[in-house]
Amino acid sequence: LRGIYRRPQVALWPRVVLSPSIALTEADVAARFGGGCAVGAGATLVVEGAGDVSFEDVVVFPGAALRVTAAAGATVSVKGLRVANAGYAVEELRADELSDQAVPEATRIRGFRVVRRGETHLAFPAPGAYTVGPSPDDGGALLPPMMAVAFLFVALAFLVEGTF
Repeated sequence: LRGIYRRPQVALWPRVVLSPSIALTEADVAARFGGGCAVGAGATLVVEGAGDVSFEDVVVFPGAALRVTAAAGATVSVKGLRVANAGYAVEELRADELSDQAVPEATRIRGFRVVRRGETHLAFPAPGAYTVGPSPDDGGALLPPMMAVAFLFVALAFLVEGTF
């Protein structure tokens, strides 16, 4: 996926935002994300709050968005979750918006805004132990066969590109 913002063409890599309380170092990130985790091109993963959050076998499909908010004292384990939704759009500012003082300065400097079209938001506002997994409606199936093949090709493309 590609986008053009203030003229340069840029690749739409996965956007991952981790609260400092979640992970500060590469070792912290490795400890939080077990095997089978993937964030597709143009997808967004936001982990915020002071809670203890870990992921195993979680896939955020290309263009989708997953936001996890965990309060202090919350221990959250996300396992086997598949996220597909409208995600966040990155929209280039119009020429008149670049000089409009009503548009926040940081947004004008970037030249684009992030618009939340859809997301899966997992919120844990109270201390406690929580486990999130696949919906019981899908019988716990990981992926339909054709989607599994498509995902395999996407994952291989990421590996070849060196994005993991």
